[in-house]
Parts: sequence; C-alpha cells; structure tokens
Amino acid sequence: MRKTKQFTLIELLVVIAIIAVIMGMLLPALGGAKEKAKKTKARAQISALEIAIKQYESTYGYLPCGGTEGVISESIYDDTIEDLSCTGGTRTYNPRKIIMLEVEEASTYEDPWGNKFQMAMDTDYDGSIDDAAVYGDGASGDVTKTIAIWSKGPDEEHSSTDSDDHNKDNVTNFKTIWN
Repeated sequence: MRKTKQFTLIELLVVIAIIAVIMGMLLPALGGAKEKAKKTKARAQISALEIAIKQYESTYGYLPCGGTEGVISESIYDDTIEDLSCTGGTRTYNPRKIIMLEVEEASTYEDPWGNKFQMAMDTDYDGSIDDAAVYGDGASGDVTKTIAIWSKGPDEEHSSTDSDDHNKDNVTNFKTIWN
C-alpha cells in the first residue's frame, strides 16, 4: 500500500496567513495607485479644458463665459462646455460650430470623482483672477492666470487658505501666491 503525503492543517493555515499578509501589504498600495491615476486623469481633463478655452478665445477674441468675471456658476459651466463641444441645440455662442473639446454631453464633463470642474476667468484681462472668486470671501491670495480651473478632489472641499487640509487633494492648473 502506497502512502501519499498530504498537507497538514497547520501548513494550510500558514500558507493562508502568508497570503493574507501579502494582500494586506498590496491593497493600500493599489488604492494609492488608483487615487494617483484619478489625479492624473483630472490634470489631463483640466489641460484639455484650458486648451479648448484658449482656442475659443483665439477664434472669437473673448472668453466663452459671456463676460462673467470670477467663478463660473454651474449653469454657465454647462453652457461653456456646450459652446466648446458643440453639443447644444440652440446656443449660438460658437457660431462657427468648431469642436474645441470632445465630450459626449456637456453635462457629463466631470472630474474623476463625479463633480463638475470649478472655473474662474479673468474677463477684464487685468492679469489676475480675484482671489475671493476662487477661494471665497476673506481670502488673501492672487491667481495670476486668465483661466483658473480646479477639481476639489475626492473630499469635494476647497478652502481659502493654503495651509488648509482641504486643498491638499485638489487638482488645479494654477498656483496661488498667498499674501
């Protein structure tokens, strides 16, 4: 009679424990990589949006937000994306119908966390965007760009100070010069 060697219960438990330890080490790393990928995607989307707005400005001689200074409201945001992508039906703010931004629908141009991007524009062309427009009243910084675009990140928060933890996960196309 031939005897076959089998794994003991202790050997199986040791193997399962080793696999559990390895998985415990890998899961946080995978979560961090996923979050980094979302931030990279947000940067690419912000860059594409900024290029589209600059192309619109170059084509028509003015910014696409209808002269609104400061933060673009949600309805104007949708209209702006509609103008840049020619996805609207009756809007005439892009009369040449030049597609400057590829989107399926204007209302779906969102950051990787499912939120609309925030935008502020320097429509008076004085070289900076009002800090209160970007950060709210009480802010004391300057955004020296014509077009500021940002995602609030996964925590969906954006605050008026550089030291605030809410800004650490934001993705922007600008740096604020704090006073």
